[in-house]
Amino acid sequence: MSHSYSAVASQLLGWDGWNSGVGGTGYVNNGPAGRVKFQDRIQHDVLQYQPDVVVIAGGINDEGSPVEQTQAAADLLYSTIRSSLPNTELIVISNFSPVGGVSQIRGQIRDALRETARKYGAPFIDTLGGASYDWSGNQVSAPSGSWITGSGNVGNPQASGNASVFTSADGTHPTPAGHRYYGERVAAEILKLYA
Repeated sequence: MSHSYSAVASQLLGWDGWNSGVGGTGYVNNGPAGRVKFQDRIQHDVLQYQPDVVVIAGGINDEGSPVEQTQAAADLLYSTIRSSLPNTELIVISNFSPVGGVSQIRGQIRDALRETARKYGAPFIDTLGGASYDWSGNQVSAPSGSWITGSGNVGNPQASGNASVFTSADGTHPTPAGHRYYGERVAAEILKLYA
C-alpha cells in the first residue's frame, strides 16, 4: 500500500482512494518529458471511473508560470469535472510549502485556487494559512498558519519548526512522516466540512 498523504487520508476517512499524482506536474506544468498536466490526464485518470469524490491538490509545480495562467487552467479543470461529473464532490487543496512561511508567488497561487474553488462551489483546504472553507467559501476552521514551519529539512535540520522532520533532504517533498502528517491534516479538515 502507498504511504502517500492521499493514501493516509483515504484510509482515515474510510475511502477507497486512488492517487493520480505524477511528480513535477501541475495545473499548467507538464513536468519532465512523457508526463502531462492535470487537464490532460483527467479523462483517463478520473472521469471514466465516475468517483464519488475528487480531491485536487497542486500548484507548487506551477510557480514558474504566470498566476493568471494557473488560475485559468484551474478554472478549466474544475469546469471539466463539474460538467462531466455533476454528482461528484469536488474538494480543492491549496499548493503547499515545504518550509514555513509563504512566498509571494505561493500566496498568489493559493488565493487564485481558493477563488476558483469558490466559483465552482468546491470546499478549499488551505495548507499555507491553515484554514478551510466550505462550499460557499465560509471558513470552517480558524487559520492556524502554514502546516509546515521552520526552514530545515531532514538533510539540514534546524532547531525550530517541523520542516526538519516532515520535509525530505531534497527540500521539497514530504518524508514518510510528512506524508503521514499531511494525510492526518487533510482527513481532519475534510471531516470538519461534514461536521
